[in-house]
Amino acid sequence: MLPYREIIRSKKRAGFAFPLFSILSRHSYECGDIYSLRILKDWAEKCGFSIIQILPLNDMGFGRSPYSSVSAFAIDPLFISLYMLGRGEKSRSSTVKSIHINHERIRMLKLVYLRQEFKKRSSEELFKVLDEFASVNDWIYDYSAFKILYEKNQGKHWKNWEYGSKYSKEIQKEIIQNNKDEFYFKVWLQYVAYQQLKEIAKELEEKGIYLLGDMPILTSENSADIWSKTYLFNLELKAGAPPDYFSKDGQNWGFPIINWDAMKTENYKWWRDRLKYLENFYHLYRIDHVLGMYRIWAVPSGMETARYGFYSPQIGTIGEEFTYKETKEDQIQTEKPKLDLKKYVDDKIIYEFQKDHYVFHWDFYLSQAFQKLSEDEKKRLVELSQKHLSEDEAIWKKMGEEILDLFMESSSMLPCAEDLGAVPQFVRESIHKKQIIGLDVVRWTRNFDSGDFFPYDNYRTNAVSTLSVHDTSISLAWWDEISPSEKIEFLKTIMDKEAFSKYQIIEEETKQIDYEKVFKAMEEIDRVKLLEMMVKFSLKTNSIFSINLLHDYILSKDLSGSIEQGGDMILHPEEHRINVPGTPESKNWSYRYPFHAEQLVAQTNLNDKIRDMLREAERL
Repeated sequence: MLPYREIIRSKKRAGFAFPLFSILSRHSYECGDIYSLRILKDWAEKCGFSIIQILPLNDMGFGRSPYSSVSAFAIDPLFISLYMLGRGEKSRSSTVKSIHINHERIRMLKLVYLRQEFKKRSSEELFKVLDEFASVNDWIYDYSAFKILYEKNQGKHWKNWEYGSKYSKEIQKEIIQNNKDEFYFKVWLQYVAYQQLKEIAKELEEKGIYLLGDMPILTSENSADIWSKTYLFNLELKAGAPPDYFSKDGQNWGFPIINWDAMKTENYKWWRDRLKYLENFYHLYRIDHVLGMYRIWAVPSGMETARYGFYSPQIGTIGEEFTYKETKEDQIQTEKPKLDLKKYVDDKIIYEFQKDHYVFHWDFYLSQAFQKLSEDEKKRLVELSQKHLSEDEAIWKKMGEEILDLFMESSSMLPCAEDLGAVPQFVRESIHKKQIIGLDVVRWTRNFDSGDFFPYDNYRTNAVSTLSVHDTSISLAWWDEISPSEKIEFLKTIMDKEAFSKYQIIEEETKQIDYEKVFKAMEEIDRVKLLEMMVKFSLKTNSIFSINLLHDYILSKDLSGSIEQGGDMILHPEEHRINVPGTPESKNWSYRYPFHAEQLVAQTNLNDKIRDMLREAERL
């Protein structure tokens, strides 16, 4: 394995991130594909970028979210380049008419062309090549069998299939044997995607540009992996996030949590195989929700909100611990009666997650049922809820580090961790110790107590700095969302003192900020210049890598789109969002940039400006 880690982290670098389906090339068919990366390689070279980051390419089935795929391995045929296959099909229009794509339509039509190409190329010689490819990548057998039945059942959950709902090796072989042509077609699609992506990755590497891929740690329940390896997952518990400032009920993502004990008995083969396959294409990879390697918020099936989840794994409180001995003044110990566990369960104060092991619900102490208890009972419950915290943290730390060590040993790719949100200090310290690169989003990188934005030299060196991610609004949309006082504080952070002075308007008599004058000054801000200042700040941070969404590098009204396309990126940035977490998938993951990749390459002034910014930030 090549020492990518040492080469890539040997200097400060800059890059850009995007969903691959969002960026068309002149030779694409309605959405971005693997060939788009070849054009973006040219753009990266002109600007001086040395990292290109893409969202997951996993097969999305009949869906559109790259984080809810039907396989942890397979590449979605949507990304196959018809042009690289020698076919001439292109988009219906030579210009981008809309900033949204229709996944379902594009996938259906593209598969028609791909099936035609497969039939044209079919031969005994090709089948031998495909057999060899499948034997080296044995996940393809389960995936192909699953996909055949998944499509026959029109995407229905495998639990509801009349045939094949209970996996066995015999069933898998039977499906393949009875659908030999379709099996080879599925394998061929993966073979073509593999060859195309590997070819582009090699071209990037030759230019000193590195591809950063994405490895989600969770998998859709309706997937080949969970259908064929149900024992590696806990289908009774769904992953999510606890309540916080942004979501009072928490989040239930609907993905089964991982059964780490079962994974360990197989020496984590599923993970090793995934890393081995990704290494064919990527030089770096992003571990989505790295916190889940240590602990995960688990929501029992049937619970109405994620508020009633708990951190897993967890020791929990054993039933007998709800009885305790009280020492009185005369030193005589008296045993208190066991608390009414059934009542506590019914009142949603505690939850029995395994036989005679209980966890306390997130904010049990705020519930009406808890408030009605005696003060003595309340005190005892609060003490019990905190009793095993230090032991749990030790278990989480040990488990997380064991898994991350496995990742480091199993691949030469450089791991980058998505460590956003309420990450415990022990996890931050652990990731730092393991030299795994974290993520700092500028809008959230603030002083915990004061809320002040961090100056550029306070950023973690072992991290990626970014202005926006796929789950947030883009930078100018965020600017439009925040309050005037936040705007002032942010400008104070990203501008030099002299330039900032005009926005710090103080009323002489009251010594307070005159917001009327501030608003007037704000209205005069050139939005392209503002975005440029934001990008410069991100590039200037201490972070070893600065990787911004492609949106945030569109410092030119020539490429920002129009009302006819769906909205101007500079004037109406809210229309250019990729995903809004917690909203239906049908409203997300359809974004398409209002320009072709070739148009980026041709923007000499923009490219020179970006290159100067990278040079100034010492990221060339």
